[in-house]
Amino acid sequence: MLAAPLASACGFQNGPLVADLLVRPRQSSCGWQHRGLVTLRMLYLVFVRPAGWMALLARSAASKDAQLVMLRQEAAVLRRQNPQPGS
Repeated sequence: MLAAPLASACGFQNGPLVADLLVRPRQSSCGWQHRGLVTLRMLYLVFVRPAGWMALLARSAASKDAQLVMLRQEAAVLRRQNPQPGS
C-alpha cells in the first residue's frame, strides 16, 4: 500500500524500474579521476603527512605553549563575537 503513493511521489507511474535504479558511471573530464594523478596525490600525502608529524615532534615546548596561548586568544575573541544563547 505504501509503494504506490511513494512511487507516484517520486514521479514513477508504475513504480521504479530496474533501469531507473541502476547507477551509471558519470563521464567526467575531472583530472583527479585519472589514475596517474590519484596515485601521485596519494604518494604526496603518504610523504607529507608523516613529515608534518615529525615537525610537530621536533618543536620545542616554548613554541607549543605560544601556540596554545594564541589559540586561546582566538577562541576568546570568537566567543565575544558570537555569544551563545542563554549564557
